[in-house]
Amino acid sequence: MGILSLQERQQIRLFVANEPFGRFHSFLVFMPRDRFHSDLRKKIGDILLAAYDGNGIEFDVTFSESVLARVEYRVYTPHSNNNAPKVSLLQKKIEEASVSWNDGLRKVLSETHGEEHGVKLYSRYRDAFSRGYQEDFSSRRAAHDIQRVED
Repeated sequence: MGILSLQERQQIRLFVANEPFGRFHSFLVFMPRDRFHSDLRKKIGDILLAAYDGNGIEFDVTFSESVLARVEYRVYTPHSNNNAPKVSLLQKKIEEASVSWNDGLRKVLSETHGEEHGVKLYSRYRDAFSRGYQEDFSSRRAAHDIQRVED
């Protein structure tokens, strides 16, 4: 029923199905197609692999006429994992992983400078940070650096 309730909503959702013998766990992750990229697919896989103490993972990506992309994961476990994490916690981790660096920058600037001024600053500086900077520093640090430049 949960999958049917998604319809065309622009949100990320995780569904879990556990194999009865504990050899693997299956996951369906739905996300807006325009937010999907291979780095995010890998991040989500890493989250699931770590959460279930897996020793292998497979995935399959499906695009249809829907606005949502569907990624199926299968995480193989060496033993039955009776301490599986709560789906809500995994959902939250996946949502956090899906936030892009630029989305984080826009959010931090709006929080610290107010919505109107934050959007202006974001428009001015969103392309000012190289890919290398983004990999080494958080968007919160960039907002601090923007403030220093503005001062």
